[in-house]
Amino acid sequence: MVLDDCWKIFRLLEKLEVLIQQVEELKSEYEERVMKNIERQSVIMGSLIALVLIILILPSREEFFSDLVPGAGSFDIFFKMFAITFIALIIGYGAQLISHWCWKHDYLPLGQKHIAHLLRKGYLRKQTDIFLKIKVHLNDEILESTELPQIYLNTRSLSYIIGCLEAKEANTLAEATHLLLLESKDIQVHDVVVTEEDTITKAQRLIKNPLIL
Repeated sequence: MVLDDCWKIFRLLEKLEVLIQQVEELKSEYEERVMKNIERQSVIMGSLIALVLIILILPSREEFFSDLVPGAGSFDIFFKMFAITFIALIIGYGAQLISHWCWKHDYLPLGQKHIAHLLRKGYLRKQTDIFLKIKVHLNDEILESTELPQIYLNTRSLSYIIGCLEAKEANTLAEATHLLLLESKDIQVHDVVVTEEDTITKAQRLIKNPLIL
């Protein structure tokens, strides 16, 4: 009976940890998408400036094609075009870096806050859906009735407790948790059997302080 309950709690904690990971990945995806939009804007800005400069700096058609008269060197024409293009691209790249920095720090319209606001609604909806699933698991009766200390309500610790019960190293939950306590005092073993924050606390904290606001 005790072992069965431990397995039920273990599977419940597994689901919670997967959901917590999904929220963290959702936040990373949200932030990455915002930065990609800024990067795309800055590339477009730099490219447009380079193109405009090439058009403006390029000699008029008559002047340029006058170099093609007999005796005009093809190298001169090539060098002129290369110099114009190179200068324009350098300025365009500089404009790209500057605009990227300005958008990232919201010194220009359509900056980071504006893009984040446009994308936030969709990601908030996804986060809310995950939170609803987390709340359902947190309200499970088995978590309220278990005698396990909350500090051990994570898959790492519970896996050790289940192992002790299955191997008959402990006959009761109290004995299994006592073995876990003794084992966790070993510095080399501590991080293997105990987490810094149990899954329940982590899930509750995540709901109170959402990653996407």
